[in-house]
Amino acid sequence: MKNSRAALLLIALIFWAGSASAQISASFQSASGTRSLLIVEVNQADGTLIVEEHLPPGSQVVQTSPPASKVGGNRVTWLVKRSPPGRYSFAVRFATPLSAAPTATIKYQDRGTGRFIRQQVRP
Repeated sequence: MKNSRAALLLIALIFWAGSASAQISASFQSASGTRSLLIVEVNQADGTLIVEEHLPPGSQVVQTSPPASKVGGNRVTWLVKRSPPGRYSFAVRFATPLSAAPTATIKYQDRGTGRFIRQQVRP
């Protein structure tokens, strides 16, 4: 009985440790035509979240939602301070259809380890 409890506890700890490392996940819901939509899932309370969408050359941004912190060159940047757990949507509308798919970079500090995490996202 004690061995089975210890085994269950070990499995629970392994599961918890694995899920704790996946604090943030992201994927493009759409990334073609005149619109891109990036979905970011925050699984634990996080400090500052930096979302950068990298655009193909010649892309002209018409609108972002939520309003971007910075639009310049071939990049749109959002800064989310004190990001609570939840689902975040980052949308960009372009003047003309994209010539190639955008990519994104998600940056945040891992609360458990203190390490700075940089995660690449491709459609």
